[in-house]
Amino acid sequence: MADRLHLAPKHRRVLEELFREHLPDVEVWAYGSRVSGKSHDGSDLDLVLRGPGLKEIPLGQLGDFEEAMRESTVPFLVEARDWARLPERFHGEIEQDYVALVENTLGNLRNPQVKCLGEIADIVMGQSPSGDSVSDCNGIPLLNGPTEFGPHHPTPVQFTTNPKKFSKIGDVLFCVRGSTTGRMNWADQKYAIGRGVAAIRHKHEISLQPFVRAVIESGLPDLLSQATGSTFPNVSAQQLASIPCPDIDRDEQRGIAHLLGALDDKIELNRRINETLEAKARTLFKSWFVDFDPVHAKMASCDTGLPQSLADLFPDRLVGSEIGEIPEGWTIYQLNDLAVHHTESVTPASQPEVQFEHFSIPAYDRGQTPKIERGREIKSNKIVVPSNSVLLSKLNPEILRVWMPGLEVAGPQICSTEFLVFTPRRPASRSLLFSLFTNGTFRTLLQSMVTGTSKSHQRVPPKSLRRRDILSGKISVFEKFDEIVAPMLERVVVRRVEAHTLASLRDALLPRLISGEIRLNDAERHVEAAL
Repeated sequence: MADRLHLAPKHRRVLEELFREHLPDVEVWAYGSRVSGKSHDGSDLDLVLRGPGLKEIPLGQLGDFEEAMRESTVPFLVEARDWARLPERFHGEIEQDYVALVENTLGNLRNPQVKCLGEIADIVMGQSPSGDSVSDCNGIPLLNGPTEFGPHHPTPVQFTTNPKKFSKIGDVLFCVRGSTTGRMNWADQKYAIGRGVAAIRHKHEISLQPFVRAVIESGLPDLLSQATGSTFPNVSAQQLASIPCPDIDRDEQRGIAHLLGALDDKIELNRRINETLEAKARTLFKSWFVDFDPVHAKMASCDTGLPQSLADLFPDRLVGSEIGEIPEGWTIYQLNDLAVHHTESVTPASQPEVQFEHFSIPAYDRGQTPKIERGREIKSNKIVVPSNSVLLSKLNPEILRVWMPGLEVAGPQICSTEFLVFTPRRPASRSLLFSLFTNGTFRTLLQSMVTGTSKSHQRVPPKSLRRRDILSGKISVFEKFDEIVAPMLERVVVRRVEAHTLASLRDALLPRLISGEIRLNDAERHVEAAL
């Protein structure tokens, strides 16, 4: 972190000497413009002083330091504030972005001694069952690796009647082989585990599993750097057992587990709600525009299940057309009729200091959260993403990737050239485009249009797609559909942003909790505010 601090080495040495002389037991954090990257050589240096036990530093000691500071050779103003005397509301702001200029564990809640993960957790390495015992229906569900992993829990596709190793409910499932080494899931039931998976559980309490996972995550970068095999890395049981773990009592483990677990639960709840809302949108689209359920109900003299004013928008007859039977009076639309395809490109590297929201295929697969990057970090040209867009992946349409960007937050929005960028053209709406692109019939159409042989190189030709007949409809029905579905999809976007904020908070707190850099009650305050 210290490299982010805009402070010349000679001035740093002067400050460190003054701290040693006048504030020897105090931890010093820098914050403000010299940390955020918005300073110049003459900018003030903002410091916060964290005394032993986070108690107030004696005023006389502070006065001696301030006098020595004024007499020093440091040519800019240094504003040093006592942490314990600052209003509580400032603590959270500082903790969001600071650099530890002088680290002193006396200013922390604890300075934990270190033990190893193997001392608090049992590690079960998977073992593959015999091939003749594996099927798609008989026996206990079998996990072989990350292909079965989901956002939270796995979805097994194989079963075995001759299991060798097992996971238990609540275990951390950890991929130990291949390019996805380090990926994790939670076990929601008993599984047979193959050699690509390890099951890790606390020796004493299932409620402490979030703490176990936090320890693993904090040690993951070092663990992966030690993994054997250059192309397909492997992690052994001994390497997992050797992950450093703070030697803290079980009560404190419970506190950390509860805190991180609450964040994980909220993130998972948001994901499930979004999944439900998107499913409702897809179901309504299919009912109205693919299966024509209200029309069929009228043809059978049955109740449509819709309010009368809405039911009146649908005819009671189907007629033949070049795309099959469609409701009488409806129009056949090509994609060009419903959407504008945007192809304006930008070279982010030509704006090296500009911050972009980068929508890429990997970012979609990691939870539909754009990566915030400076222009200098983005090496190739990208597509400009205008407001009200829907992004449709043209790469390997067997994998559904349709993205509705939220409002611009961190900078201009851009996307990978593997995405086709569309905005709605009247009479369509963004909700209609999103629901069309996520519909199974449309996905089948995309799969029939791909060029390229291997799946990793299959792409949908945009020009051909734009000219295809893809939907029949009626303007009044389109408008009613948007009236119902748009609020649902807006909630999806809002919850996704909220989930990203919570995940970022979790990622920021996790290493500091494990290292003892932040006190548990300080972290709890951040989480309570976020939830």
